[in-house]
Amino acid sequence: MKTRKKQILIQHINNFVWAYNVDTKQLSRILSVPAGAEATGLQAVDNRNGFSYVMSNFQHPGDGLDSFAPTAVNIDDVKKAIDATYGINQAGAVGYIQGLPNVEKLQEELKK
Repeated sequence: MKTRKKQILIQHINNFVWAYNVDTKQLSRILSVPAGAEATGLQAVDNRNGFSYVMSNFQHPGDGLDSFAPTAVNIDDVKKAIDATYGINQAGAVGYIQGLPNVEKLQEELKK
């Protein structure tokens, strides 16, 4: 868990990463990763060339799927899709959310 500027970033067991605003008590899902993967390397950049960014990556997609017993999907279909896209436990990926409003400027405006 990481705390940054009155938000707590949480890695959810169901492969989602959430941002929780401690002032408004609003929970927002900001990204998801493939089943069995671990969301890692989460960071936020407040002001890069006038914008804010959220960056993250994931590793070992499909890890531990043999121990899952989902009811909404066929686990073999999930394994096939992950293996075709990334390879079970063979890859990871890096990504970012771009073009977010500059957090520093927003905070200054809110103080007015």
